[in-house]
Amino acid sequence: MATLTLRPNSDSVINLTRISGGSNYTLVDEETLNTADYVYTFPGSQEDVYGFPDHTTEIGTINSISIKSYCDYMLYSGPSGATNPRKRGLLKISSTNYYSGYSNLTTNNSAVLFTDTWTQNPATSSAWGSDWSVVDNLLAGIWLEVTTLDKTSKNGRCYQLWVEVDYTEGSGSGQPTIKRFGGVPFAALNRGVW
Repeated sequence: MATLTLRPNSDSVINLTRISGGSNYTLVDEETLNTADYVYTFPGSQEDVYGFPDHTTEIGTINSISIKSYCDYMLYSGPSGATNPRKRGLLKISSTNYYSGYSNLTTNNSAVLFTDTWTQNPATSSAWGSDWSVVDNLLAGIWLEVTTLDKTSKNGRCYQLWVEVDYTEGSGSGQPTIKRFGGVPFAALNRGVW
């Protein structure tokens, strides 16, 4: 098994509010968690969808695609019984969004790692297979919600988001196979036969 990690490199659909900067994806694309910059919802529910780089030399069977995100909420003031904000990961395949289940954001000002995993392509309800164009065309993001009761007291925040592609490596390296070198069969070079 091997894992390909992809970090956001563009904005596709932007609805979450950014704490600073000009592009939402730059607030969640870091390799090391940075809680000084983030995107958030306050009030209601919104989502961001990000673009990702293509795979490079990876080949083999895709076992699952996961969205990893660090999220929490910020408590301002309001009713002590307010429910917690919640989140969902989302994959966008073609023009359709596919959402994970809901996860409650239960920590105040303390980021928690969430993992949303799809073991099947939600667009086909079949195994991912070995078609890496699905990965190359993939968009992914986060949906955050603050309920009506919470909207004067809390906001949901996302600090970091990335995609992990778990796959079983295929034979080869993903690069063209060299069969001849200078007109000599490569197998002969390995044996020292000229």
